[in-house]
Amino acid sequence: MIQDFSQEAKIMIEQNEVVNLLSDLIRINTSNPPGNEIEAIDYCARYLKGFGVEPVVIESAPKRGNLIARIKGSGRTPFMLTGHIDTVPAEENGWRYPPFSGEIKEGFIWGRGALDMKHFVAMSMVSIKELLAEGFKPKRDILLVITCDEEEGSGCGARYLVEKHPDLIDAEFGLGEVGGFSMNVSGKRLYPVMTSEKGFAWLKITAEGESGHGSMPVFRNASGRLGLAAWRLSNIPLPLHITEDASAFLKTLSGIVGIKGKFLRLLEHNLTNEIVIDNLITNPNQKKYFKALLRNTATPTVVNAGEKVNVIPKSAIMRVDLRYLPGISLEEAVDEVREVVGDDLKIEVESYGEPLSFNKKSELFDIIKNIVVAEDRGAVVTPYMSPGFTDAKYFSKKNITIYGFTPLKFDTDINYTSLIHSENERVSENALIWGKDVLKRVIKEYCG
Repeated sequence: MIQDFSQEAKIMIEQNEVVNLLSDLIRINTSNPPGNEIEAIDYCARYLKGFGVEPVVIESAPKRGNLIARIKGSGRTPFMLTGHIDTVPAEENGWRYPPFSGEIKEGFIWGRGALDMKHFVAMSMVSIKELLAEGFKPKRDILLVITCDEEEGSGCGARYLVEKHPDLIDAEFGLGEVGGFSMNVSGKRLYPVMTSEKGFAWLKITAEGESGHGSMPVFRNASGRLGLAAWRLSNIPLPLHITEDASAFLKTLSGIVGIKGKFLRLLEHNLTNEIVIDNLITNPNQKKYFKALLRNTATPTVVNAGEKVNVIPKSAIMRVDLRYLPGISLEEAVDEVREVVGDDLKIEVESYGEPLSFNKKSELFDIIKNIVVAEDRGAVVTPYMSPGFTDAKYFSKKNITIYGFTPLKFDTDINYTSLIHSENERVSENALIWGKDVLKRVIKEYCG
């Protein structure tokens, strides 16, 4: 039974509750591997029970926990909030404050998971608590899904829930990562909302050749051929592809950057694309994003060849992280890689996930846009594509549209993407509180 706060006039929820909650969650080390997320999941369960919400905790493996909580509505299609509680590991060297301290200093909450993505878990729970405290009666079920294992492929998390507990996951629309963070562009704040994401394929590329003694060189040996393939993948861009979301993003961006906007539209043309990126876009992280936005990408990440310095190996193996755009098939993307590395190397797909592209014309997207602009006058909201993959890839198999929207308004020109998975990951108190208020409004309007 959900506690009826509406009759309790004295109940006040502190403005900084979301700050303290995030700090607590950061202090629970959920580095993946190994994960051990159950402690954090149990903490979230206790928090929700504290205001009358009874969650279901599902252990997919020892110490690997997921949480599902449902706030009953009056009949409209359910709405989902989802975030993962695991984080990538962190070494203490280089951090201003220890990565699992959750320190609240200098106006920031510091630590691993502050941005990816314990902040959204905290924002979601506090938003629900505040709405119930105000007597809000949703017309839709509100489904809160907190997962484990997203950083290692979601096998114990979102994928497990969809495959083993599909009856518990039902919604038409939802919110998760990655998007909703402000970007300062020509004096305006731009809020990208993820409406599509690239597919991924982890490739194993093998070169075979003649083995022998290192003192007797072998022409085109396996290591040399694989090294050339790695060099080519690192230096030759794959072909240009303009997706619907990429075109919309460029159109929005070009409309707010003045004269530079005319040149930005040249990104859509193959002959001028690299010239524009190299000469017009000065921010290194933005360069990386634009390169990923307009092409499939294939990045060599792991190379194995030989065991002794004086022995020429018979084979050499390279792992490649391939990310491919919506509208491109896996076979087409692999063929592009083959075109670069050559037909004489063996390419195998070891694991893959298909790209996503969600409909942008919806009541929820319009609500997001209107509320962000109301809370930040002059802001611009645009769809965008994530080059990475999220739990949305698995929830989409239940026909759930997940927009990447974890709202944060940065007061200064902080490069959001450069802090994720990096040392000194942090989020400002002001950005977190603003984001919680925006999220709360979105929930209230969409579910009311």
